[in-house]
Amino acid sequence: MATRITSAGQLNQRVTLQQRVDGVDEFNHPSVDFADVCKVWAFREGLGGTASAAAGVEVLISRERFVIRNRADIAADWRVVWRGAAYRIESLQPLGDRMEWLEAICRSTT
Repeated sequence: MATRITSAGQLNQRVTLQQRVDGVDEFNHPSVDFADVCKVWAFREGLGGTASAAAGVEVLISRERFVIRNRADIAADWRVVWRGAAYRIESLQPLGDRMEWLEAICRSTT
């Protein structure tokens, strides 16, 4: 069961929110990059992970739950960077009686 967030004091991890930026490279090919939008305090909870092998390469997938103060500007194609690792946002859900929190379920592939 997910930990319930009841106070801002539980937001004890510093994360960076990054926005997807589509562009073209020097050869006029489509490219995708991410740009820092802001740093915020978050609550982090590990949701587990899996490992698999494809074409002789082991792939580790980690799922994390991040809860931050609610913001209207975050989109599902953004990502969260925590301790140098980037996590792709899979879902966003407002939480709390007054919707004061925003939960991001994220996935990292390394």
